[in-house]
Order: sequence, then C-alpha cells, then structure tokens
Amino acid sequence: MIKSLFAERAVAIAKELCPDIINKVSCVIKVSGEKKTTVANWVFSRKAPPKAKKLTIADRFGVDTSYLFDGDDFSLPITKYIPEHNCYSVPLIEHTQIKVLFEAKSKPLPVYQRFTTSLLRSDPLDYEPNRTYCLLATTDIQYPPMILDNNIIIFNLSSVIKRLQYYLCMGETTQLLWLDSQGYYVDSKGSNYNIKASDVLMPVVQVVSRY
Repeated sequence: MIKSLFAERAVAIAKELCPDIINKVSCVIKVSGEKKTTVANWVFSRKAPPKAKKLTIADRFGVDTSYLFDGDDFSLPITKYIPEHNCYSVPLIEHTQIKVLFEAKSKPLPVYQRFTTSLLRSDPLDYEPNRTYCLLATTDIQYPPMILDNNIIIFNLSSVIKRLQYYLCMGETTQLLWLDSQGYYVDSKGSNYNIKASDVLMPVVQVVSRY
C-alpha cells in the first residue's frame, strides 16, 4: 500500500518512464538512482528525501519539486533561484527534449544536470527567469563563430522577440537563427530563413563557453 502523495506520484511517473518494469519499488529505484532501502521507505513508510536532495530527485522524475512533494498541479522542472549564492540553477536538457516543453499533455522531462548562472539577476528583466532552460550546442545546433560546438545555450520561453538576438527555432529541425537589424532571420549559413507558422522561436539570453 502506498502511504503518501509523494510516493504515489513517484511511482506513477516511474511507471510512465519505465513501463517494462512491473515492480513499483524497482521502477522507482531505476528512475531515482537511490538505494532499495531508501525507496522502500518512500513507498511504504511515508518517508521523503531530505530538503537538500529534493531538487535532484524531482529532476530525475522530470517534474518540479512543487508537484512531486507539495501536491501542486503538474509542472516540469524549472529554473530555481538560489538566494544563498545569488544565482540561478538552470535545467540542462537534450535538444530532443525541447518539444516536451510545448506539449499539451503532462509528460515528464527528466533532467540530469543543471547549469548555474548569475546573468539572470540583471534588472529589469523582460522575461520570467523560471522559464529558462539550457542545452549544449552541437554540430547541428551552432552559429559559428559566435556559438560553437559544446557551448552552453541558455534560452527562455517567455522572452520578447527583438532584433539583434539569437533564437532557437524548432521546426522540421532545430537550429539557431539570428534576427538582424532589418528584421530578417538568418541561419548559420548566412541565408535568410522564412519563419513558418508551425515554427517555435525561443530567444537565446546567454551563451557560455565551456573552455
């Protein structure tokens, strides 16, 4: 018998992420990466992770801490402000996960790394910091010479569209575009790109070199 809302939601998400694993404890172990005794305490004894581990655990389940632990409505992992360090912890996602951010159905988005930045502290902001995500530039998603392979691309889902800014464009493929001073979107090869009605534009708010 499951004895807490946290355990109930953890089991439900784990079964969605690992449908081939029948045993609920084994399923939660697979998703959380925690020991069997720890997970058994969650599922059967109303135990919960310590505060310091809640964000990591929620990230692995692909949801926000407010949903997994506080009983709030479904929410994907979001950027968190860390007051003791005066910075933000941004979920690092795969480029194949971007579409999940826009799906109407509640679907988990597992996150295994976060990137810490202080740039989002700038005031005033024209976007919501908690709707910020980041990914690694790849050979398919880069804009030489400014954005190169393995750079960290930080983008926001609420930022306003403005000129002289880079954008992640999710269409038939995902690519980087530059919106020039004349209002034209330019791809990484220097060609003008015509935005389609089905394209989704995500303003890039910061690019960080890993070297």
